[in-house]
Amino acid sequence: MSVLYSIVVFIIVLGPIVLVHEFGHFIAARLTGVRVEIFSFGFGKRLLGKKIGDTDFRLSLIPLGGYVKMAGEEEYDPNDLKPYEFHAKNRAQKIFILVMGPVMNLFLAFFIFTIMHITGVEEPIYKKEPPQIGYVEKGSPAAATGIQKGDMIRTIDGRSIYNWEILELTIGTSPNSELMVEFEQDGKLFKKKLDVKSISKYSLGDAGIYPDLRSRFTRVFKDSPAAKAGLKVDDILVAIDNTPVNHFEMIDVISRSANRPLLFKIKRGEEEWEIKVVPRKVHVLESQLFDSIEIANQKLKGLQEAFPKLDFNLFRKYSKYIIISRDLDSREEAEKHPVRTMSGLPCPLTLKEKGVIGIEREAYTPSITTYYGFFAAMKKSVDKIAELTFLVFNVVRKIIVGKLSFKTLSGPIEIAKFSRKALESGLPNFFLLIAFISLQLGLINLFPIPALDGGHLMVFSIEAVIRREFSQKVKGILMNIGFFILIALMLFVILNDLAKIGIISLPF
Repeated sequence: MSVLYSIVVFIIVLGPIVLVHEFGHFIAARLTGVRVEIFSFGFGKRLLGKKIGDTDFRLSLIPLGGYVKMAGEEEYDPNDLKPYEFHAKNRAQKIFILVMGPVMNLFLAFFIFTIMHITGVEEPIYKKEPPQIGYVEKGSPAAATGIQKGDMIRTIDGRSIYNWEILELTIGTSPNSELMVEFEQDGKLFKKKLDVKSISKYSLGDAGIYPDLRSRFTRVFKDSPAAKAGLKVDDILVAIDNTPVNHFEMIDVISRSANRPLLFKIKRGEEEWEIKVVPRKVHVLESQLFDSIEIANQKLKGLQEAFPKLDFNLFRKYSKYIIISRDLDSREEAEKHPVRTMSGLPCPLTLKEKGVIGIEREAYTPSITTYYGFFAAMKKSVDKIAELTFLVFNVVRKIIVGKLSFKTLSGPIEIAKFSRKALESGLPNFFLLIAFISLQLGLINLFPIPALDGGHLMVFSIEAVIRREFSQKVKGILMNIGFFILIALMLFVILNDLAKIGIISLPF
């Protein structure tokens, strides 16, 4: 049922995007007097539909796109062109028909962004704040560069960094890259190289720097030290022992304080409370650090298969990855555990002591909702589209030159997963996802790849320069090449999606 639900949500996301795109081609064709024979949502076998006038409006078997088939678009007699055929039209009319598909996708994105800005845009406050560092992870690229808590990032590769949103986007799209970062420390400016690492299955960039965020408790376990002390869900941690504690520091502080009373200052609603909590001492079996999440996942899978009752989990630590067992209450239990004495383990394990209080938490990111008037909303939408267009082309450029991994690409499986999460998080995020995918589809369709709209535009442009048309045979060869490129790309992104969820592994 979960898979079926994701598929339905995916179709709901893809449906309006495809229909708007093909409607752009359809309406432009009709305006120029071209007969449209088929308007299809999906590819492959026709499932159902209705013929209205000359057009068969149909639903086809594979819902991964759609198409409009125009009279004389693929097969035509250049010596006997009918006035209603695509190739009977002049070059400007053909270009108009082709461009209107991507234009309608851009318009859909513009329309959604405008409505969202009018009805209110909710954004985490920190994203618009100056990029002052709240936490630097030990052993991270930022720590190696000399960046410290309290420093202010000024520029990266000469580009001004005004807020955390730009900083996170710049670093996130630069994995395994060397960036020149300028930062202010104690009133002085420093300019140094920052070696950004690659993290997660999406190969995103990470430098180990974070904003000054607090922890919000999302769960308090029954009979835990936290529950006995009186901590509650939605409490926000302000400080420990009168020292402000960042979300990313909290676990380290608690881990090294087993059996020692800690004074928690928490915010509960509009009030602040001081509560004493004594972390319980537990023992864990801990692996060494792994540079690669792929290797760590392989080791984790091996340990989970060998000891399913021990509940091993993977965590990030110092910009690397580590495997930790569930809590063992006594050292004797940990020492006697068979995993300690068995040979041939996927990786060595070390017994560690730590303090726990029995909570689950998340980074507390308060948001603000901003409302815009009609014309201001339109301007903000144009700015947003310009920003995302730059991002799309920058990501494509980095993939082409090898600065960004192909793993960042997502296919239908990942999009279905994102769609489901977006819908579950609320309609605003769901519609924003539709707008972003529509914008990407419109832009990518303009790429000069045969079989895409941009490929046809490229052919028309070359014909305009050489002042003669290619033969049907040459055009057919180009379109077939483009078709095979698209099929290969689709196959790759599907395999890439399967690799991300651990069903298969790719050799890169």
